[in-house]
Amino acid sequence: IAYQLLFWLVWIPERATTLRDMGRTLDRSLPATAVVSPGGTYALESALRFDSRAVRERRMFDATGPATHFVVLGSHPLIGALPEGEIERRWPGSERVATFALTGDYVYHLYRAAPD
Repeated sequence: IAYQLLFWLVWIPERATTLRDMGRTLDRSLPATAVVSPGGTYALESALRFDSRAVRERRMFDATGPATHFVVLGSHPLIGALPEGEIERRWPGSERVATFALTGDYVYHLYRAAPD
């Protein structure tokens, strides 16, 4: 029992989530009027609106379009990590509001788009 308790205490701060968990968190934490760019697997069970126009134009997301929030792949196990502060430098006024550490060492960041 002590070993299992120690295992859980070590795991809890380092636990990862799935894309499904990420989508559910977006649903709970964003207002119903939010528009997120782009849509992805995390959008499958979501009641939010998603704008994936940027993906069809071969871009990752649209920080300047109609979206109120945008999702950025912050770290990929094979590609590497996005430099800290890169999004804020490229799109001044954007604000990181959440980070999702997913199973498989993927990290996504949710940003609030800069107001017009």
